[in-house]
Amino acid sequence: MEDKDIRKICHENHLFCNKITRVEGSFNKEIYFIDDKYLIRTSKQSMLNEQFKFDRIRDLKHVPKIVFSSDQRSMECKIYYIILQYIQGIELFTKYDDLQNQDIYNIGVEIADFLSGLHTIKGEEYDIGHYVPIIPDFDKSWKAGHQKYWDLIYNGLKDIPLSDNAWRIIERSNDYINENISSMDFENGHSLIHNDFHFKNIIVNKNVFSGVIDWECSQYGEADFDLIHLLHWSLFPPSDASNMMQLFETVFIHYMKKSNIPMIEKRLTIYLLEHDCIQILWSQGKKAEELLPRIEWWIRNLEKYIVDLLKLVDTGSFH
Repeated sequence: MEDKDIRKICHENHLFCNKITRVEGSFNKEIYFIDDKYLIRTSKQSMLNEQFKFDRIRDLKHVPKIVFSSDQRSMECKIYYIILQYIQGIELFTKYDDLQNQDIYNIGVEIADFLSGLHTIKGEEYDIGHYVPIIPDFDKSWKAGHQKYWDLIYNGLKDIPLSDNAWRIIERSNDYINENISSMDFENGHSLIHNDFHFKNIIVNKNVFSGVIDWECSQYGEADFDLIHLLHWSLFPPSDASNMMQLFETVFIHYMKKSNIPMIEKRLTIYLLEHDCIQILWSQGKKAEELLPRIEWWIRNLEKYIVDLLKLVDTGSFH
């Protein structure tokens, strides 16, 4: 779309529009910032599903609120759009290395409280999958859903040419998941989860937690599934300069003070094995070299790391 199209949308919705900034979008959507007050998401496809996702979080604090939504006919085709309030601040990922330890701790506590509130929103069925519901509207157990999900991943990997070493690691993943799938027996209900909750989707303003953006991936699952992206980024950050473990550890410990999730160390390991294996599948093996060392790390080390954090939850000694 051109600036004139965005200005027309603003004019028809009685919004003053001075500065327009186009930013990179995802899922075939274009995104525009309007004077750092509004955000316009546009698409050539209907955005009813996205409107629904924003509508179900409307009562939460620290989330974008819909201002207007409609469709706009341009010269080429019908354009669907949503106008959202702009959450002031910058990505936590960009700001993280400039924060003091106390800032990180305070932000982590606020994030834990935010997640606790988000996870009180309940649905009726599970959506199983990372980023998108590979198995949507699943009416059986969380355990059964992940058994089916892993079977899809594992069998799909068999159609990809991978090295013998890669298959050795994948078989170890298969053994781990099958041996520990009973950890999925615990259910706290069909909680609304963000499903892409990482450092670039968390906004801070003046070193304070400001909000959470990008809700396209949100779906219903078990609440602990929302911890895996923070965990992944903390242990394997995109930048060598960033040590993000303090943030995850603060979030995890304060979240677990309010939650009782047995065998969470095994559950998180399974989620991350699924995550990295499906990334290998989606990339048709191109990401195998990058991800296989991480998969080995999850199997060897993650349980102990999480159990050590749980000890801090029990003793209350973390600050």
